[in-house]
Formats: sequence, structure tokens, C-alpha cells
Amino acid sequence: MIELGKSENWLPKKFFAHFHQSQEVLDWTIKVNGPHQLHIPNPKQINFLHEGIQIGETTFGKIQYSTLVNINIDNLQHCYIFNVPLEGVQEIKVKSSTIYSTNNVAAIFSPDQPFSMVLEPNCQKQMIRISKKNMENHLIRMLGYKITRPLIFDIQAPMQGSIKQWFNLAMSLQEFLLEYDSVVDLQGIWNNFENNLIALLLTSQPHNYSLELERRLQGKPSYLNYIESLFKENLSQPLKLSEVEKILGISRERLYRDFHTYFGQSPVAYLRNLRFEETYKRLKEIKPWENVSSIAMDCGFQQLGRFSQEYKTRFGEFPSETLKNNK
Repeated sequence: MIELGKSENWLPKKFFAHFHQSQEVLDWTIKVNGPHQLHIPNPKQINFLHEGIQIGETTFGKIQYSTLVNINIDNLQHCYIFNVPLEGVQEIKVKSSTIYSTNNVAAIFSPDQPFSMVLEPNCQKQMIRISKKNMENHLIRMLGYKITRPLIFDIQAPMQGSIKQWFNLAMSLQEFLLEYDSVVDLQGIWNNFENNLIALLLTSQPHNYSLELERRLQGKPSYLNYIESLFKENLSQPLKLSEVEKILGISRERLYRDFHTYFGQSPVAYLRNLRFEETYKRLKEIKPWENVSSIAMDCGFQQLGRFSQEYKTRFGEFPSETLKNNK
């Protein structure tokens, strides 16, 4: 067993836990997710596995018990957990509602939200754990004021649309960390990854601040609307922030601050997202004289090999597969 703890100097830390005793399983899961109750009807059949990678206060990993398990949690306290069964079913009860989570329906557990769940013996889950502090601090920056009540997501998250794209992005980050951990040795580099992950989740999955967040984003400074239009009209052109700043008479500091406040990401990341969205749209509505390469270059992608891999990460399929699936 490799212990899971706080990563030193933001170095990614791989972990692996394998137990056959229920008390060892409970001790481990309490360490990871905080106090909860665990009932295993057939303790002799348990074959618990939890492996993945932790960086800072964010954790990616797979978990399975290999036997029927009942779990009760009154309050996660310190984290939000996104999980989706890769195999099997988890039955979740929140207040008077019962939700069945499968590989088509993920679940998002929030602090201050009591729940219980039953995991089938063959249930294997992919989990993404984000600290409560980081999630709430990012929401505060996007809203522009301190929150007065807990942030609670809708627990049910169908694996389609923006949530599916968010999950694909999270899985690409996990793969990236597992293979290239030295690249994110610096805290600032990982912060950019994590900020995008959190911002996209806050805007993709409904929660009790969604309406306020939407109103806040709609109330953004008018110059950001101009930049957004400028980006959309010039997707094929390289981004020159110095020219944008000169035209609008704003500082680089304010530009980045406002983008992070209203979009949750940098201007460069925002433009790249627009390029991918337009590429995906055009591939689904492709004209007879177009092909993948021409559309990608029209949308500002020059390195087609890298584009194809990142496209798959975002949309779960290669560009050629998008064409094939829409014929």
C-alpha cells in the first residue's frame, strides 16, 4: 500500500491501496473522504482496490470493493466527489429520492449533503475528488462576492453534452499526470489545469448558485463581449493580446483578471475552447468540399496531430469518427 497524503511541492503522487479486511478498508476510506459508515454483508469476499494519483488537493482514481457494500455519509466536509461507474450500478439515496448511477449517469457528491449508497459487487468507479476550499474559492471569484450557504451540486449528472466533455478533460489530465508528472512540478502550472477543471464543472453541472452565476456572467463588462466577437470572427488568426489591449486601452492585468472572473479561464484558453467548439460544429455539418484538415486550419489549428489528440480528449472521439457518426 502507498499512502495518500498532501503532495509536497505540488509533485504528483501516485497511490495504490489493496485490502481484504473491512476495518482496513474503512480506515483507508475515512482517511480519503472523512467520517462515514461502511457495512459489508459478506466481509470475507472483499477485495478492495483504490489506485490513482493525487496532486495538491485534487485526486484522480479508480475504486472497487468486489462485493456488495453499503455506505452512509452525513457530510463529506472537505471535498466534492465526481464518480461514475465504469462497470456495474450504484444506488444512491438523497433525502426521499433514489438515483441509479451507471456508466451513463454519473454522481456528484457535495459537502453538507447527507447520502447513502449501495454498490453492486461488480461496481468499479472512476472518481475525481476536488477540495471544498478550492471549489468554493473559485466560485467566489466567478461570482465576485463571498458565498453565504454551502455550494451543492445536483447529484445526478447524465454523461452527455458538457458533462461528458468535462469528464473527458479530467481523464486526459489524469493520463497526463500519470505519464508526464515532471511537467507540473510548479504550482502555477497545475493551478491553470485545476482552475479550468473547476470552472467548467461550475458552468456545466447545475447547482444552487447556477442562476446567480449565470446572471453574473451576463453582467460582464461590454468590452468582453467585443473580444468574444473578435475571437469568433478571427478563429484562424494567431492571438495577439498586445493588439487587443492597445485597441481597447486596457492593461494585461485587467484583461486576465476579468477573463478569470467572468469566464473562469485565461483569454488563450477561452479562444482555444471556441476553436474546438466551432470545429466540432462544422464537422457535424460538413460540406462536400470540406475535410477535417481544412476545417481544423480554418479554426486556427496548425499542428494537426496535436489537434486530433486533444479533440479526442475533449469529445471522446477522433475528428474522423465525428464525421463517420454523423453520416
